[in-house]
Amino acid sequence: MPANPKDDRNFISHEKHELDYLLNKWDKAANKSNREILTDELKKYKADKDWAPHNRERFYEYVEAKGIKTLLADKQAQASPPTVLLDSSEEEDSYTVIKKRAAPPRKKKKGALIPLLLILAGILVISVLVFFLFLYKPGDSARMTERTPDSTETESQAAVADQAEVENTAADVEQDEEAAAVLGQFRKIVSDNTPLLFVGDQAVLLPGQEVKLDTIVKGMADLERLDLTLSGHTADTGVPSHEMELSKERAMTVKSYLEQTSDGTELKINIIGKGASEPVVKDVPVAEQQPNRRVEITVNSAE
Repeated sequence: MPANPKDDRNFISHEKHELDYLLNKWDKAANKSNREILTDELKKYKADKDWAPHNRERFYEYVEAKGIKTLLADKQAQASPPTVLLDSSEEEDSYTVIKKRAAPPRKKKKGALIPLLLILAGILVISVLVFFLFLYKPGDSARMTERTPDSTETESQAAVADQAEVENTAADVEQDEEAAAVLGQFRKIVSDNTPLLFVGDQAVLLPGQEVKLDTIVKGMADLERLDLTLSGHTADTGVPSHEMELSKERAMTVKSYLEQTSDGTELKINIIGKGASEPVVKDVPVAEQQPNRRVEITVNSAE
């Protein structure tokens, strides 16, 4: 069946997910250098009228004719990039992309706090020495030797209190580091699985986008509370009021999905509709504006 030239899926965009798809298809490394080469070649291809119509099939022919694959670095045998699974009809729907969930981060070893504890203990010892040197003055040894049992007991209690404070501080530092690590990992999961793409002129996710949302929901498991902002966007159709309403509906679709599938995490979700005011691709026909039909997720805070 011939490709429909007006279908969004027949166009190659400069988006990172599109470039990574091509690199993985050709068994090339999905890195910044290879994406820059592909971006430059895409610009040359679209500017060359001899290669019109500028659709996906013609671009593949252009790549073979120009020997572009030889310019791209191959995948390293030892590397472990995220695996991209495509459905059996990759030419009919290049937007059905499912990323494997990232492996959970290794927890930081508690032994990393030993140097901090040693430093705090050293400060405590120096503080005690300075304290006693300040109290003792030449010619006043008699007063020092006449210290009562009560004063000795008070000093011992103070030392115990100082030691307890050091231990509490170390525990707080360890807890803060673990919380920061969990939050950082969740932000990475969100970054790797957004934006979420939508069907043209509808608040309906493209096939496969639910898998991204499921990965995000699974990443919430270690968080008690989460504050998110969902920003909805649309293609530029020339009707601002319709675009603004549609962008809000798309954000609401994602909000409903997260609230229905999250388990045990207290969610605070803010909705923002931005219409077509922040496009990813500009000055292109509506058919090439698929990257603009999206919802982006911002992690404000988490515990």
